[in-house]
Parts: sequence; structure tokens; C-alpha cells
Amino acid sequence: MVRREFVELLADPDRRLRILDPRGRNQYVSCGAALFNLRLAVRTAGQRPMVWLLPSPEEEPGLLAAVRMTGMLRVPEEQRQLYDLIPVRRTSRRPFDDRRPPRAVLTELRTAASREGAGLVPLDRHASIDMLDHAARAGPRPSDPRVDRAEGPCPA
Repeated sequence: MVRREFVELLADPDRRLRILDPRGRNQYVSCGAALFNLRLAVRTAGQRPMVWLLPSPEEEPGLLAAVRMTGMLRVPEEQRQLYDLIPVRRTSRRPFDDRRPPRAVLTELRTAASREGAGLVPLDRHASIDMLDHAARAGPRPSDPRVDRAEGPCPA
């Protein structure tokens, strides 16, 4: 939603898949991707995005972020290319092969994660299996009768 000098990113609770996404986690991940694309679009337009995450959780719990455009910014070519690819990007949940990415690729991924305020921890095959197992056990099963009644935002 555009309000004067801000663009607001809102979660629409009516669009959440209550059975497949009882805690709304996937909805938040999708909104995070939309926020990334919005920031990229602002940069590509030559402006700097200022982002406030969860600006007023008590008054507007569905308001996930507010973005304001400020100042002029030079747009690197790789950001223009990334912007042009927004319509064709997709998520893949298919398994990858066992080859490790080249060191230069890992360095670039770590740098990109750091710019987003995150860290990258590559997992080996056993750690990946353990992590996926823990994630599967953390969420309720679709056959759980409590799943459809789960309400509220994702706790983390």
C-alpha cells in the first residue's frame, strides 16, 4: 500500500494457507521476498530505500515493513540485471547434487547474506538432513486437528 512518501508491506491473513502454513511462516517468507524485490525496484529507480521492519506491531500487527525512498543512488549493472529477472525467479525445493560450490561463489553468497543482516552457514549432507528433520518435527502435522485453529504471527 502506498501512503504519501512510504510504501507499506502488509500481510493479508485471508491469503494465508491455514492447513499448509498454520503459523504463517511461509507467508512471512513470501513477504520477505516481496520486500527484497521492492528494495531492488527502488534502487533500480536510482533511489535509496530506507526500511523499517515491524514499525508498529501493537497498533498494526499486519504491517510488516515500511519503505521510504531517499536520496539518489548509482545503480550497479548487476542490480539492474537482478531486477530484470524478478518475473522469472522461482523457488526450487528439489535436491541439489553433492558438489560443493566454488569458494568464490560461497564468498559472494556470504557477502550477500551479510548485506541483508544475515549469515550463511553451509551444511554438509548430514547436517542438512538433521536440520530438515528438526524443521519437520517443529511444525504440526497436517492431520493434527489443531492445525486449522492456529492463529497469530509466526513467533520467530
